[in-house]
Amino acid sequence: MGLVVVNLSRVARQIKEPYSMVGLAHFLDFAAYLCVSQGAIAWHKHPDQDELFLVWRGEIAVESEWGNLVLRSGEMAVVPKGVFHRSASVTRSIVMIIERALHAERQNGQRRLLALRGERIVPKVSLAEISARLGDPGMPAELLRMDGCSVRLHLFQGEGAWREPSSPQLLLVHQGRLRLEGEGQATTLEEGELVVMPRGLRHRAQAVERAVAVTWAQA
Repeated sequence: MGLVVVNLSRVARQIKEPYSMVGLAHFLDFAAYLCVSQGAIAWHKHPDQDELFLVWRGEIAVESEWGNLVLRSGEMAVVPKGVFHRSASVTRSIVMIIERALHAERQNGQRRLLALRGERIVPKVSLAEISARLGDPGMPAELLRMDGCSVRLHLFQGEGAWREPSSPQLLLVHQGRLRLEGEGQATTLEEGELVVMPRGLRHRAQAVERAVAVTWAQA
């Protein structure tokens, strides 16, 4: 199918400086990055973008004016636009970050310059807990939304139905091995590998044993 497969662990091995952002993929108006968290980053906020953190390996603390939380491997959270926050880690941890790549002037004024303390909380999502509750491979669970992007968890086992995505989407294999079969070609994804599925690409997913994947697609 000509898909470009990105392996998170291989990319992480190339990162020497903590908090150096390495681009992984672009899809829709979003960009996915990988960084190594070790130590603490300065307090900051993003007036124009929600920011998603997914810990691939290790553990990080996310402090914000809406409260603090700890994210471990396989856990994610979204810090909404306009919320002051910082992340920190005692040990070297691998973190995937996803945010909208558009400039502020192209977002139709959807900026947030001030977030009221205590207005809300920043919840975290555990991929392991939710995947344990998924019983039907054909029924994904929506985990959260960010800037018009729907983040979903999928369970694969056996041979899936043919699909044609109506918009580009990012797919990350969280657990197991997944084979994506197209017209005359196939791509196999191992745990910790991701691809961008182009719009209209007819394909189906196959998993000999149970596999779990996360997708980011237009809501």
